[in-house]
Amino acid sequence: MEKWVTFYEQSFSNRRAAEVFVEELEGIDDPTMPRHRAKIMMHQAQRLISLADDIIQVREGRESLQLLFVLICAENISKLFHNFNGEGQSRAYIRRFFSEFIAETDREKLESSFFTHNATPLNLIPLHTTPRVRVK
Repeated sequence: MEKWVTFYEQSFSNRRAAEVFVEELEGIDDPTMPRHRAKIMMHQAQRLISLADDIIQVREGRESLQLLFVLICAENISKLFHNFNGEGQSRAYIRRFFSEFIAETDREKLESSFFTHNATPLNLIPLHTTPRVRVK
C-alpha cells in the first residue's frame, strides 16, 4: 500500500488524505462492486506513470518513450472509466481523458508545451468535446 500512498500523496492536501484514499480503494475485493474499477485505475496509473518516470534512467533523451507511457495511461484510465471493453478508438479515448479529467490550467500548460509539425500549439481537445465529468 505504501507505493500507492507515496505516489498519490502529492495529489492530496496531506499524507493522511492520500492514505484514506488508498485504504478505501484497497479495501475493495469484490470485482462486482461499483468502485472496483477505481481500484484498478489507481493501480494502473501508478504503474504506468512510474514506468514513464523510470524510463529516463534506461533511455536518457528518449522523451518519446516517456510520453508513450503517459498516453497509454490516459487511454487506459479513460476506457476503464467509460467501461469500454472493445478494441480501438485509442485517440478518441485519449482525447476524452484530456477533456474530462485534466484541470483547465493543467491542460493549458500541456497545450503550450507541445507543438504540431508546423509549430502551432497542440490542441488536446477537439472542437466537439463532451462535457467534463465529475469523479466521485
